[in-house]
Amino acid sequence: MKPNLPTAFFASSLFAITSMIQANVLVYEGFDYTENTRVQASNNLNGGTGWSNAWQEIEGNTNRYWGTAAGTLAYENTGNVGDLEISGGYIEVAGTQNDNRVIERSFTPTFNTTTNSDIWFSVLSAGPGGNGVDVNLFGGGSKQIGWQMDGTITLTNGLASGTDSSGKGMTVGSATLLVANIDLANSEIQYWLNPIVGSASPGSADYASNVLTLDSSVTSLDAIRLFANTQNSGKIDEIRFGETFADVTPVPEPSSLALLAGAMGMLIACRRLQSRR
Repeated sequence: MKPNLPTAFFASSLFAITSMIQANVLVYEGFDYTENTRVQASNNLNGGTGWSNAWQEIEGNTNRYWGTAAGTLAYENTGNVGDLEISGGYIEVAGTQNDNRVIERSFTPTFNTTTNSDIWFSVLSAGPGGNGVDVNLFGGGSKQIGWQMDGTITLTNGLASGTDSSGKGMTVGSATLLVANIDLANSEIQYWLNPIVGSASPGSADYASNVLTLDSSVTSLDAIRLFANTQNSGKIDEIRFGETFADVTPVPEPSSLALLAGAMGMLIACRRLQSRR
C-alpha cells in the first residue's frame, strides 16, 4: 500500500502547530468549581494541573472562610496583543467575622536550586484595599517568598534584607496581575505588576522591580498559601507556574489559530478528494 503522503504531511503539520500554541504550564489553577463552595479538605477541590493534593483550610470557620465564586477576574491588556487567557471561576473571602483565613495547596513539580531552578509565577488578585490578601510561596513547611497585596503590592518575605514595595496601588474593582521570575540557583527574583501579556518578555508594566537578591535560605518551593487578614474581602484567580513569561501569561494566538484552522481545512479537503477516487 502506498503511503498517504498528503494526509501524513498535514497531520504532522497539525500536530506541530497545536504544540506551538500550547504553553508549557507546570502548575495551573483556574478555580473551575461549583459556586459557593467552602475551600477546605472535605470538599476536595482538586482541579487544575500540577498539584499533589486538594486545597486545605489552615484557618477558617463557618462565619468567615475562603469560598468559590462564579465569573472570572478579567485582565485586559492596554496593548493589542490579546487579553490573558482565563477559565473557571475564582475564590474570595466570604463572611463578616473579623478572623484571619488561610488556605494552602502543594504542587507536584520540584522547584529547587538544581531542578526547575528558574521559574515564572503569576496570579490575579483583586480587593478593596485596606487589610488584604497575602500570596505566599512555601518550601519545607516554611514561608519562603511572600507578597502583601492590600491596596499596594509589597514583597515582604524572601529578600536578603528588608522588603521591596512597589508603591503601586491596586485599582478598586479591577484585577491586578502579579508576575514573578524566581531564580533559585542564583538567589534572584524580579516581579512585574500588570505587564503586557502575549509576548516573550514582560515589556511594559505598571511596575517592574529591579533584580532583587533572595535570602540564601530560599532554596526550594513546594506549596502556595493564601492569607486573608481580619477584614479583607480579596479575590484570587489564575495561579500559574511555568518555565517562561509566556507560559504564565497565555493569550489566544490569532495567527497560530488561523494556521491551525487552515491545516485542518486542507486535511479535510485531501480526505474528501481521496474518497472520490
